[in-house]
Amino acid sequence: ITIFDKDLTTGPPPAADLVLAGDVFYCREVALRVMPFLDRCLASGIEVLVGDPRRNDLPLTRLRLIAEYEVPDFGDAKGIASRPSGVFWFKAEER
Repeated sequence: ITIFDKDLTTGPPPAADLVLAGDVFYCREVALRVMPFLDRCLASGIEVLVGDPRRNDLPLTRLRLIAEYEVPDFGDAKGIASRPSGVFWFKAEER
């Protein structure tokens, strides 16, 4: 496992078999930046999994749910102990 602690969204996809994108759809600006990167990963043959607590900017039409968990929420729903979160396959855009 290689962990990158830098912004990968502007460059080419990493040399990897799998990209894990966790909670990257928490606001529209970040979602718009991450989506092209994830698309480049798919185009390069890299599988992409997304973990997200179903925030507003999650592109549900591009995802297929593979697992669901109750997790603590550290984001926008203050006072809620946990919320359903999913692990999804990220799919290529249908044309």
